[in-house]
Amino acid sequence: MFPNPNLAGRWGGVAVLSLTLALPTRAQSVGEMTRQQAVSQALSQLSTYSQSLGNVTISAMEQQVAEAARRPKLEIAAAETVTSPALNDYAGTPFSFVSANGVLRTNALLRLRGEFDTSGALGEDVARTDALKRAAAAGSLVARQTLVLNTEQAFYTLSLAQAKVAGSRLNLGTARQLQDVTGLLLQAGEVPGVDLERAQLAVRDRQVELQTNLAGEATARETLRAYLGLTPQAPLAASALPDTAPAPEELSAYSAEWTRRRPEFAQLQAQQESYQHEAAVARDALLPHLTYSVGVGVDTASLLPQGFASGLGLQAQLALLIPFDDGGVADARAKQAEAREQQVVAARSLAERQVVQQYQTAHALAETAVERIARSHENLTQAEHIHRLAVARYRAGEARIIEVTDALNNLSLQRTAWLQAEADYQLALAQLRYAVAAPPPEGPQ
Repeated sequence: MFPNPNLAGRWGGVAVLSLTLALPTRAQSVGEMTRQQAVSQALSQLSTYSQSLGNVTISAMEQQVAEAARRPKLEIAAAETVTSPALNDYAGTPFSFVSANGVLRTNALLRLRGEFDTSGALGEDVARTDALKRAAAAGSLVARQTLVLNTEQAFYTLSLAQAKVAGSRLNLGTARQLQDVTGLLLQAGEVPGVDLERAQLAVRDRQVELQTNLAGEATARETLRAYLGLTPQAPLAASALPDTAPAPEELSAYSAEWTRRRPEFAQLQAQQESYQHEAAVARDALLPHLTYSVGVGVDTASLLPQGFASGLGLQAQLALLIPFDDGGVADARAKQAEAREQQVVAARSLAERQVVQQYQTAHALAETAVERIARSHENLTQAEHIHRLAVARYRAGEARIIEVTDALNNLSLQRTAWLQAEADYQLALAQLRYAVAAPPPEGPQ
């Protein structure tokens, strides 16, 4: 934990200044949540991630359809047929031209009908839908990680904005104390009037700074609110940024080799396989197809019971279909699938370079942030010391107020730099976890 001393000076019973070195502390407010709570709530809201889960269900149903095509289907086929007598009527009989008893025929058949997968198209279609299901599942992981990253970025942006507002309020309070003290000194004739004007200018500067940071806080809050699905009236605050020095082993826990486990690669691999099977299905359409049916039914000219009894029987059928020419449809579909496969191969090559670049960038940002945290803490300590000396010199009449205001400005800048470094480190860690597909750490942060 970084040291957190309070600087306070008193002159004539009036508090001169009180500045905090560490991140401004505050009690937990209504609606405040930790990073883990924010991520959990974002994942439960309607988003691209929840929509991607629907794609998994849809692809699973499509696979069931493909698997059902390989199984025989039980069906009832019924028909009522009416034919005319023979038109030439050379025999002088009113019989149907189909058969002697074919003027009115009733056919009903209960049968099992299916197809032998001689061409392999049915099996290829099952494999295609299985690959699509795996692609959808990997796609849902991609959407989940993206949502987690966006939520964490919005969370830490709000946490930083809140800390800046708290620091601005502290700066404004200090500037007002300085203005009050300068006013008393002016009344006592110990300082010129310009000192009071400078003190008033410092107050106005701090008011502008506070308003600017309040606007940034409002923007950050609405961004996070959108990810969490909260209404505009719902209170929302992010927990404070960690005020501990980063652990040395924290960055070494992430390896560049872990980028290979990114779900994008599993998604692209499954998509490539689906297009390969799709091309095979298209080409298998030109191979012979062998179908079968087995059933029991009736063929009768009378709907009376004795008619059904006399026409009851079994039927078995085996049919061979040999396609010759489909006008180039199968070949076009196969080439289309192959072209899509090549697009996936190119996308995978591009993704491999991108994830390495994401990892290297995130790791470099994190390393830089660690160094910035250490340096900004040193600078903040030194800025506090300079401010303390400036106040003491101003008390003793050895310095003008401009030295105090400059020291206050510098202290404000160093505090902001420290806050920004802390936030940048947390953001870099979030990007690093995304780059290597690592889950967010457990526990409040």
